[in-house]
Amino acid sequence: SAAGREHRSLDALVAAMGPLRVEVVDGHIRQGGATRHALRRGQALETHCLHEPVVTLGEQVGVQTPVNRALIAAAEHVVAAGEAPGSWSAGRLRRWVGRA
Repeated sequence: SAAGREHRSLDALVAAMGPLRVEVVDGHIRQGGATRHALRRGQALETHCLHEPVVTLGEQVGVQTPVNRALIAAAEHVVAAGEAPGSWSAGRLRRWVGRA
């Protein structure tokens, strides 16, 4: 909003696209998203690419973006520490972000 960019609420996005559904594929329930799979394969994470533009825009318009910064730092920590996919609980991530 501070940057003058149009955005939709989560409710509006769900109304436009519908809720997410988890489907069984080849007999397997989905286990995590792109970050989990990239960690498993030893590939670069997309976390920085997704959150750095938000941080940069926030800096340009004078809006703090501590959650985005914390998510980037958490991804960097996981990679540097060689932690396994799924090793962080939602609670651990919330605590990490809460320190920001």
